[in-house]
Amino acid sequence: MKIRNIIHRIDSRRAELPEQLASLTDRALSLKAGLSSDAIRNLRRRAEKNPDAAGGANANTISSLARVLETTESWLIHGTEATPDSTAMKMDRLLELDPAAHDQVLGLLEILLEKQEKNPRSD
Repeated sequence: MKIRNIIHRIDSRRAELPEQLASLTDRALSLKAGLSSDAIRNLRRRAEKNPDAAGGANANTISSLARVLETTESWLIHGTEATPDSTAMKMDRLLELDPAAHDQVLGLLEILLEKQEKNPRSD
């Protein structure tokens, strides 16, 4: 993982978020993530010093930033699973539902799959 890529993903993800999150300073975003006030600034400094450097962000930093940026650690590190609309994020949200809601969603999914089996698309 190159630190400059992580910084780029932090910035691009911020631009996709609602205004109240997108407008946060690096300091405010760091604090909202439960990190030191200089966490993002320090990442930027490392990236400016050596843009091709690997590492520079520990697992706690990545995890905390991913949570606040409403994305995944994987996306911050590798650029995959870019948004909360991705299948992986939808599955994560499904698993977080209370058991009754989870069962309702699975029931609806079964109905949709049955309909699709009866009337397959001919694309």
